[in-house]
Amino acid sequence: MARISICKQEGLDWVQGKPNPGSTDPSGASRQRHLGNDGEPQLFEVRAEPGMQAEVHAHEKDEVIYIVAGQMLFGQHKLNPGDSLMVPGNMLYSFKAGPDGLQFLNFRGQKDVTYYRKDEFQKLQTLEAGERAEYREVLIQRRAEQRGWG
Repeated sequence: MARISICKQEGLDWVQGKPNPGSTDPSGASRQRHLGNDGEPQLFEVRAEPGMQAEVHAHEKDEVIYIVAGQMLFGQHKLNPGDSLMVPGNMLYSFKAGPDGLQFLNFRGQKDVTYYRKDEFQKLQTLEAGERAEYREVLIQRRAEQRGWG
């Protein structure tokens, strides 16, 4: 049954991201607004420190990113508050936070907890279906532990 879901800002905790092993790059933080599931959309918010470089990565689902504050450097593009971009699922990409940092909303049509680094994504493409599913689950669990998602 359809229902209205409201997310109030009060008490919504930021979860600090952990830099990749061996990295000294500044990290970011995120907070879930709407968790989503197979039939409901997902919305979360991300905050990145000035100059934070997101590693090249991919997600399985399409996503829309809406810039709330700061600046996102995306290839040759500089995205400012009010700008947005759509990234298709299974496409490698990266971005960098501008000199004043970055805050954005990330919307996906359904829950997607996948996050594949470039090397992981490339390996996934070489595996047969059964091995791919097993490797995918290992990656999802590893990322959940790194991000404190339980």
